[in-house]
Amino acid sequence: MEVPTIVEALKATTVMGSQKEALSYLDEASKMIGFLPLLAEISVNQEIEIPVRQAAIIFFKNGIQRGWVVDEEDEKDATPVSEQDKSVIRTKIVPQIVFAPPPIRVHFCTALQNILRCDYPEKWPDFPHLVAALLHIEDANSWLSAFNVSHRLTKVYEYRRQQEKQPMYDFMATVLPLIYVRFQTLVATGTEESAVLEHYILKIFYCLTQFSMNTDLINIETFGHWISQLVRILERPIPSNISERDEEDQAETMSWKCKKWAIKIITKLFDRYGAKGQVEKSYLPYADYYFEHFALPIVNCVLHILQDYASKKFVTERYVFFALSHLADALGHAEIWKVVKPHFNNLVLHVIFPSLCYTDEDEELWETEELDFIRQRHDYFDELHSPSAAAANVLQAGLKRKGVLEEMLQHFINVLNDPNSPIRQVDGALHVLANLMPKLATSRKFKKDVEKLVHMHIIPRLHHENKFIRLHAAFCMKMCDQVSFKHENILKESIEGLMGRIGNGEELLAIKIEAGIAINAILDEQADKAAKYIRPHVRSLLTELFRLLTQTSLDELTNITDSIIETFPEEVIPVAVEVATEIHNLFVKYANQHHDESDAVDEGDAGGEDEEDKTITMIGLLSTLQTLLDLVDDNPEISSKLEPVVFNIVHTIYTSDAFDFFEDAVSLVESVIVKHISDKAWEFYPMIRQKFDMSGPSQYPTLNDYMSCLHSYLTVDTEKFLSLPERSIWMLEMCEATLKNFELDADAHVHAAKLLECFILQCPGRINEFIPNILQVAMNRLQAGHFEETNNELVPQLLVVLIAAMHYNFELFVQSLPSLQPFGMETVQWLFAEIFANKEHIEGIHNRKMILYAICLMLRLPHEHQPPAIANDPKVVASYCLELFDGIDKCLKAIAERKKEDMESSDDDDDDSETDDEHPNRTIDDELRDSDDDIDEGTLEYLEHLNKEEKKESRKRDGTAMTNGNPAEGDGFRSDSEDSEGFHMFQDETDIESYITPIDDEENGLNVYIEFKKSLETLQGNSPAQFTQLTHLQGDEAESLKKLFELCVQQENLMKSLALKKSGGCEFDAAAKVPTSFDFS
Repeated sequence: MEVPTIVEALKATTVMGSQKEALSYLDEASKMIGFLPLLAEISVNQEIEIPVRQAAIIFFKNGIQRGWVVDEEDEKDATPVSEQDKSVIRTKIVPQIVFAPPPIRVHFCTALQNILRCDYPEKWPDFPHLVAALLHIEDANSWLSAFNVSHRLTKVYEYRRQQEKQPMYDFMATVLPLIYVRFQTLVATGTEESAVLEHYILKIFYCLTQFSMNTDLINIETFGHWISQLVRILERPIPSNISERDEEDQAETMSWKCKKWAIKIITKLFDRYGAKGQVEKSYLPYADYYFEHFALPIVNCVLHILQDYASKKFVTERYVFFALSHLADALGHAEIWKVVKPHFNNLVLHVIFPSLCYTDEDEELWETEELDFIRQRHDYFDELHSPSAAAANVLQAGLKRKGVLEEMLQHFINVLNDPNSPIRQVDGALHVLANLMPKLATSRKFKKDVEKLVHMHIIPRLHHENKFIRLHAAFCMKMCDQVSFKHENILKESIEGLMGRIGNGEELLAIKIEAGIAINAILDEQADKAAKYIRPHVRSLLTELFRLLTQTSLDELTNITDSIIETFPEEVIPVAVEVATEIHNLFVKYANQHHDESDAVDEGDAGGEDEEDKTITMIGLLSTLQTLLDLVDDNPEISSKLEPVVFNIVHTIYTSDAFDFFEDAVSLVESVIVKHISDKAWEFYPMIRQKFDMSGPSQYPTLNDYMSCLHSYLTVDTEKFLSLPERSIWMLEMCEATLKNFELDADAHVHAAKLLECFILQCPGRINEFIPNILQVAMNRLQAGHFEETNNELVPQLLVVLIAAMHYNFELFVQSLPSLQPFGMETVQWLFAEIFANKEHIEGIHNRKMILYAICLMLRLPHEHQPPAIANDPKVVASYCLELFDGIDKCLKAIAERKKEDMESSDDDDDDSETDDEHPNRTIDDELRDSDDDIDEGTLEYLEHLNKEEKKESRKRDGTAMTNGNPAEGDGFRSDSEDSEGFHMFQDETDIESYITPIDDEENGLNVYIEFKKSLETLQGNSPAQFTQLTHLQGDEAESLKKLFELCVQQENLMKSLALKKSGGCEFDAAAKVPTSFDFS
């Protein structure tokens, strides 16, 4: 390769018209050894013009990404990087990063990150020393490069589990002390230039500590050193040359970004390692140290930040957010509350309250882009960095303290009472009141008067002329969901006020939506009281909600429609078809937009910006339609009218390959065909086969996704299913393709095997031509391997397929054996050997019954025709049968117990509900005294769980050590933990047992007790010696067999009794003379 030629080709890629030939040449050159190292050299060659160097580094980065490690499936499309080139690149890339200008460096670092992900530490053990060498040099550019590559390494390991982060910790053991030394120097310098380097260090430390902290790497002393530097960043002033700029420019400077990262890290460190009583056991000393040295100084820093914000000094929005977030977390601790308490009122009045008032920006956005205003208001991700949301959290934290609620309430009630209060203050007061509502509703002192507050200050403002006042009045009503309305006229007035906002044709969309959300919140919490006031408006409410959905695509509205449909079935059923039609129209509209946006994106257009939002809304619409179908399940007339709507939507989804909605579409079809299958519903069956990938994993649903649907098609109308042979053929093709596809998980294979069994048992005498092929498919999968060692559900299910064929027609089964590969006529011997070899994997009732049926069938054969596993050791057979019957008994008892528990749980819920009605919102006042810490119960439960898990892991390690120390088998050691590897959990009911077969029918199904009794009677006649061996057991087994015989007789008598009852009972002569005397002697 000639360097000038490569340079010319790279230059040609930047010129229109010559790109195609240049790219073709470079693609060919990329297959040669030395190409990528040469590109790297060109990238840092200062004699070459920048556009060419940029083209070179982009080719280099892409080559690393595609070819450093190449999967087998990508070998045709990517050229692997040779080991020779890899060695050269690893040697040179760090020095090249040092000398590269910023536009080139960023691509070098991306390439380096890919290399580290694959090669560090095994193939690049000296990488830490390369970075450490840069930090020893007194050169800012070398430091910057070292920080850059260190940050890239932490990004590689950032989201890995702690036990997988050891290579990063090893790297940091060498590099972190050097980074800290440089960090000290940079913090002391305090210039905008030094802040560029600080910024990288802060990001490194955040990645290193945000989820877990290695206590060997960062001991308590090191922990304190780092926090000290973070505090200095918070305390130091912004350079004067920065503070003189306009606010927009200031926000983008590194000095402010460093402050933001410093407070962000402190917030995270406090949450994970500094909050006393709420950290993991290993971090308790860190929490004590934090409180002893840093808790109060940092809170004072935060208060200064908020004081500057209140004084209208420039402070970035994100900086204020993290300051408020830290304060909200810290106020639960008594030591910190005592410091903040004297300032809390001022904090509320001058920081929190202004943050909760609407701004000029809010007003402008609502005026010019109402839909954007609505999306921003209901964007939960936006709240993650919103100072307004953080301010509300601080307020909530302060309200837990004794005496705060009363003082806050009085002040803001005064604002609402004062007719001269500015509109923005009234709006902010309503926002504050909304945040007070949950506390007021549960406070022993205030809860009895809350409804008066609602009546006086909130309901009237639902009709206020100012839109923000109406909006926050509706928001207040949402937060009133737990208020105990003793006077139902106030609740009625509240609901009518909200309904008035929704039904007002001139009302703004944002207010209608907020009113709808408020109604739903009240309905969720107080359905018994509120339902009667909403019931008359159900039809108009649903109509308006769908209209709002059409205009805004807000997915939260679909949750409200779901709730309304579930709560008011009697009112919804008469309008179910109208509601379904609205859903259909909306869905098809969005589907067409979704399709157009996808086409625009494929063509390189900038469309599709709202695609994600529409997708969520469309899924919500399908969920609402599902709720509607469940509602009318017992009304065949309305269900039949909904079918065309459902299948039009399903057809839209399938014909447009809208993969995001396939699962929901299948679920809708399942609901429609569970009891009856119309001609329209049968049209979907070919679409299943059409959209079923026969070769490998794809975006299409797999067989376990279709299982319920296919089972219904097979069992609900078997005659119609069998009327077209292709339906059976398609089903068998899908099962066979699934069982051949090892890229699918075991669950898909289990479902395929179960469907084969259901097909056989559901169609007795009707599918003879398919039996040999089904047998071969099952045998092929059994011989292919790829089974899970633990919890192997697949092998038993495949064996049950063979047994189902025996049950279908034993003669046909035997006739199929000569051609059945690989064992031919020996298949039966092999089958029963496998049945006994897989005893521990037989679960549930159904499969145990099938295994017992197979054993009983063999016992009826003459001794010489029985497979060796049955004929040679009768006592083993008897023991296994007892084990299977015992398993069935345990399953039945466990299921009955679970049903009993569910009923008792339901009764308990009812009792709780009654108690709540008698004592609404009954709570114990939980105001914290100044000396109390607020310990979150959820956090304590989580920490307790972690401690338990740690003890379990410890026991496992001890158990492993004991096993390794004494490798002799049969020592009987097993961990007490149920989570121990190898512990076999008894499973009373498997997932696939929900797909019932005729064998599972209680009256007409397979009764294995009677089958066992008849088999033993036959065996006694055919082979007395074998019968004697099988029945003459010792000890507990003898007693169990006796009880089993008694149960078999009981079952036989029960069946006779049921048959007699079914036939009409015994006949008596009505004319017979009744005796006049009776002799009982």
